Amino acid sequence: MTTENALFILDHGASMTRACAPLCMPAPSDGLAVFEDMRCYRNAKTNATYAFRLDEHVKRLMRSIGLAMMDAPCTAKKLSNAVVSAVLQSGLVECRVRMTAYRARPLDAPGGNPLARIAIACEGVQADSDMPAAKAVVSSWRAIPVDSLPQAMRCVAASSVFALARQEAVSCGASEAVLLNGAGLVCQSTCGSVMVIRDGVLSTPPSSSGAYESVMRDTVLNLAMDMDVPSIEEQLTRSDLAIADEAFFADDVLGIVPLVRIDGRQVGRGKPGAITEALQKRFAKASMGELDDYSSWLTEIR
Repeated sequence: MTTENALFILDHGASMTRACAPLCMPAPSDGLAVFEDMRCYRNAKTNATYAFRLDEHVKRLMRSIGLAMMDAPCTAKKLSNAVVSAVLQSGLVECRVRMTAYRARPLDAPGGNPLARIAIACEGVQADSDMPAAKAVVSSWRAIPVDSLPQAMRCVAASSVFALARQEAVSCGASEAVLLNGAGLVCQSTCGSVMVIRDGVLSTPPSSSGAYESVMRDTVLNLAMDMDVPSIEEQLTRSDLAIADEAFFADDVLGIVPLVRIDGRQVGRGKPGAITEALQKRFAKASMGELDDYSSWLTEIR
């Protein structure tokens, strides 16, 4: 099994080559590149590899490309096919895929919106069952306001605040950080969407609080509905994390990650709760093609 990382560049005409992206191009210097992360899962019983909700991830990247005032180099269908091809060529059977769209020419270059190039990077990852529960702190860094950067656009520049927040968390002996918005309300974490369970009800911050409407967030809300777990979008305060019966993060690559401590305080019983574990198990089966109800979420790669 190959564990090396691989990078492919998709340009005009949907031609794809294995390549390196030069640091001297405009995107790394001005941060105006957009991205989308997703995951491919391997079913150890059947040896099949599935891209999880590929079409939804591609749709979100296309939306980000438009918000960044770039033109896509190909159709969504061609990009989906390119992702499948990239994973096959990488030789990886369980991997993270990052699609990054960037400008290859300066903003002041003549012409209309620049045509984007799309880099498709494949990186081997460990199985979700090997992921430990998270210990987090509320970061002193605040999320970028929605009136400063489009919340619906996954921008490389916005990742800087999450990197600083995670660095702060690690220095405090934690693994992840929760970011608040300018009003002091829970926004997002360095490990994806924030999910809180209290009295059997699943709560998550709305997009109006600055929460990104990720594919994994939507996945969890759908799974909860199918399991008859009531779920609502509501503003959450820092205190809501501390008094939760259960809490977890929902990440497009790491899946469902239980949160067991926040700011040094135990969350619930200090271990993954019953609803969190039930969601984890259902998601694991859905992502590996073991539940027919969710077969439309999967694209078989090999």
